[in-house]
Amino acid sequence: MVNAKLHNLIWKTKMLLKEIYFYSSVRLKYDRGNRGKLVFDPKDREKHIIFGYFQIGKIVKVSEETKLPRWMLYHPHTIKERRKIRNNTIYVARKWLSWNSSLPGAYFFNYSKNLVLTKEGCPKSYWNIPTFFRNLEISYHSNNSWKSDGTFKSAGRGQEFVIEENEKVEEWAKNLIEENFYNTDSDFPLSLTLRLK
Repeated sequence: MVNAKLHNLIWKTKMLLKEIYFYSSVRLKYDRGNRGKLVFDPKDREKHIIFGYFQIGKIVKVSEETKLPRWMLYHPHTIKERRKIRNNTIYVARKWLSWNSSLPGAYFFNYSKNLVLTKEGCPKSYWNIPTFFRNLEISYHSNNSWKSDGTFKSAGRGQEFVIEENEKVEEWAKNLIEENFYNTDSDFPLSLTLRLK
């Protein structure tokens, strides 16, 4: 769910149909005793791991008067109390990705080390991301978010961050999606792991 401040930022920056969400933040371990599968570990340190993506295809502003298709009525933003909120919005995924029509507009990945944002041995908010992110505007962050060793310290607030449009970041995101969509190294989808909690 997108909070009101980021909702307004998305509208102002006209990122509506280009925006790609990555989902993350779980405690997992690679368990060799369990046929090498990725399993939930309540004792392990939390990590930010990208486990899926979602590219916006349609934006539905939901009010008390909005008529919605039946398939959408399960969504928490359709309940009576939420319909009274001014910026109540549902984002619907594209059927297929805008740059690769052979891939769905939303998907859960299998686990891969290149999906782990958290720097090894660090708290979950310390990320090891490419240096081309360094001089870009990222919501809730400043240049002080970058540490001297090149680690990015993600903000403890917010459930999503908007990144300034940039060709290198866009290519990074596209490559990450395409590489991990076809990743068959893991036979245990991360989406199933998350349901084990």
